[in-house]
Amino acid sequence: NSLAFLLVGSLWISWTFLPILLAVIALHEAGHFLAMRLSGYGNLSVFFVPGLGGMASGEKPDAGPWHKLFVYLAGPLPGIVLAVAGLAAMLSGGFQPPRWFLEFLLASLIINYLNLLPVSPLDGGRIVETFVFARYPRARFAFAALGVAALAGLGLALADKVLLVIAVLVSFSL
Repeated sequence: NSLAFLLVGSLWISWTFLPILLAVIALHEAGHFLAMRLSGYGNLSVFFVPGLGGMASGEKPDAGPWHKLFVYLAGPLPGIVLAVAGLAAMLSGGFQPPRWFLEFLLASLIINYLNLLPVSPLDGGRIVETFVFARYPRARFAFAALGVAALAGLGLALADKVLLVIAVLVSFSL
């Protein structure tokens, strides 16, 4: 699965950046996996979606919204905290990492921050789903449609194939 991720991803991203991207995604998904394990989820697994990202999955039918929030935030927050700490140490002059590690810190900050956007299937979208749409189910379709339109518009404006692919995948949730 990781090899397929690297091969497909190499079509969009340089070979030197791919291992960094894979490490950022692996750290993110490991956070979700650990949070699910600590929360008593069963049937845990992690897999990579070639060229796009990864996904940790598990089952816990009685998981409440606060357990879900813990699991959703356990993916992006460790990467953001690590990136902010590493970049702060660099700016203070106490830490000069090799170039690849700086790229890892920047990618970790950007990818994990973007993952908190309130767009399904991103973690931010799952949080909105849990805390808003569970109470107001009619708003779900409008929100998803706006998310697809925003991603597609941004992808077209930036000529970014990855955003366009994500917009198409998110549109399947409609």
